[in-house]
Amino acid sequence: MRTTLAIDDDVLLAAKAMARQQDRSVGEVISDLVRRSLRPPQA
Repeated sequence: MRTTLAIDDDVLLAAKAMARQQDRSVGEVISDLVRRSLRPPQA
Protein backbone atom coordinates (compact mmCIF):
# COMPACT_ATOMS: atom_id res chain seq x y z
CA MET A 1 0.00 0.00 0.00
CA ARG A 2 1.23 3.49 -0.77
CA THR A 3 0.90 6.43 1.58
CA THR A 4 2.62 9.73 2.22
CA LEU A 5 4.43 10.38 5.50
CA ALA A 6 6.38 13.33 6.85
CA ILE A 7 9.70 11.89 8.05
CA ASP A 8 12.49 13.95 9.60
CA ASP A 9 15.55 14.27 7.39
CA ASP A 10 17.86 12.53 9.86
CA VAL A 11 15.48 9.56 10.16
CA LEU A 12 15.20 9.22 6.39
CA LEU A 13 18.98 9.38 5.98
CA ALA A 14 19.40 6.64 8.59
CA ALA A 15 16.75 4.49 6.89
CA LYS A 16 18.44 4.97 3.51
CA ALA A 17 21.79 3.94 5.00
CA MET A 18 20.22 0.82 6.53
CA ALA A 19 18.56 -0.02 3.22
CA ARG A 20 21.90 0.22 1.37
CA GLN A 21 23.67 -1.93 3.98
CA GLN A 22 20.94 -4.59 3.85
CA ASP A 23 20.35 -4.41 0.07
CA ARG A 24 16.66 -3.61 0.68
CA SER A 25 14.33 -0.79 -0.25
CA VAL A 26 13.76 2.13 2.10
CA GLY A 27 10.09 1.15 2.28
CA GLU A 28 10.99 -2.36 3.42
CA VAL A 29 13.32 -1.03 6.10
CA ILE A 30 10.80 1.49 7.42
CA SER A 31 7.97 -1.07 7.38
CA ASP A 32 10.13 -3.52 9.34
CA LEU A 33 11.11 -0.88 11.91
CA VAL A 34 7.51 0.26 12.41
CA ARG A 35 6.30 -3.35 12.65
CA ARG A 36 8.88 -4.03 15.39
CA SER A 37 7.93 -0.90 17.32
CA LEU A 38 4.23 -1.89 17.29
CA ARG A 39 4.79 -5.33 18.83
CA PRO A 40 3.60 -5.69 22.42
CA PRO A 41 6.46 -5.64 24.95
CA GLN A 42 7.88 -9.00 25.97
CA ALA A 43 6.94 -10.07 29.51
